[in-house]
Amino acid sequence: MFAALKKIIFGDTRPIRRSVIHPALGNLLYSDDYEAWLTDPKSSPCGFGFCIAGDWSIPGPEILPPQPLIDAAINIASHPEAFVRLVQGVIDSKLKTVSPKDPDLEEIKNLRVHCVALMWPDKPNEGEIELRTSSDSNRMWYCGYIDGKPILPLEFAGLDN
Repeated sequence: MFAALKKIIFGDTRPIRRSVIHPALGNLLYSDDYEAWLTDPKSSPCGFGFCIAGDWSIPGPEILPPQPLIDAAINIASHPEAFVRLVQGVIDSKLKTVSPKDPDLEEIKNLRVHCVALMWPDKPNEGEIELRTSSDSNRMWYCGYIDGKPILPLEFAGLDN
């Protein structure tokens, strides 16, 4: 009980492991802004990045990425071509609803998976997929990731500043 009270008063004083190197995912670096571990899409072994949220409720001497989310990311990274094909299906479905005069048409045609955000350790097969035309683009689109599959709608998210 004293440990719980101390945590409430002083916060979680366990150190956060800032860098986790994984053979399938690459280097996961902790971001204070996102409170998550991020991989660089440019250097990722699977061609796109991951954002893996932290979970401070997991006991231990330090705070690490939650294993259920790591496992979900490994599952995606193990078959990146299959995952990209599923996302392409969402893009193709969106293209069927876009007017030929829509100024975003060409951008939508060129969208690619940029990052997969896995946010809930108790729901590791749910999250969000960020899409961009290239890793240098600052325009972001997103679709949901539910039950291990990308889902519509595919929406413009805004500019990454």
